[in-house]
Amino acid sequence: MITMATGVTPEQKERIQALLAEGKTTNAIAKDLGMSWNKVDGLIKEMNPEVKSADVGRPLKFKTVQELQEKIDDYFESCKNIKGDLIRPYTITGLALALDTSRKVLLDYENRDDEYSYTIKKAKLRIENFAEESLFTSKQTAGVIFNLKNNYGWQDKQEVGLNGGLNNTNQDLTSMTAEERRERIDELNRRRGNGTPSTA
Repeated sequence: MITMATGVTPEQKERIQALLAEGKTTNAIAKDLGMSWNKVDGLIKEMNPEVKSADVGRPLKFKTVQELQEKIDDYFESCKNIKGDLIRPYTITGLALALDTSRKVLLDYENRDDEYSYTIKKAKLRIENFAEESLFTSKQTAGVIFNLKNNYGWQDKQEVGLNGGLNNTNQDLTSMTAEERRERIDELNRRRGNGTPSTA
């Protein structure tokens, strides 16, 4: 028999409860039953209203936030020599390795919305700060920029004016006279700090 509210059989609900008792994650249960993660997550909340979806699945790797924070502190210290000088950069992957876990597990902890989440977010912010400061101290910034874009959501922004005025540097010059083109090029050169008149 399928229940009308959810389209799920009582047997499927029993299977979900059994898999939860085995410590399976919501994702693993969804795969096992051939259901979407959202449907399984909703069913878990429906069957266990006292449990948040982030609380189900395998047990937490760190029993307390303090234990997690100590491991994080150990990681940052391991990146320094005895004098306190940095001997290797702070990285997300380095943090995951030091915690004997994966980047995915770090993301799971970050998305929990509790003290664990705050602790991981703070550690990631410290790593992001290190990367950002590297932009000002390193001559090779391409890798740093790549890291900031891919791990922290940074992006390049370009403003383009729609009025064809000074903000629009991609103007079609073919419809202009030679004199108008020279004036436009000179104007753009002045804006860029290059006061050399054009000869076009």
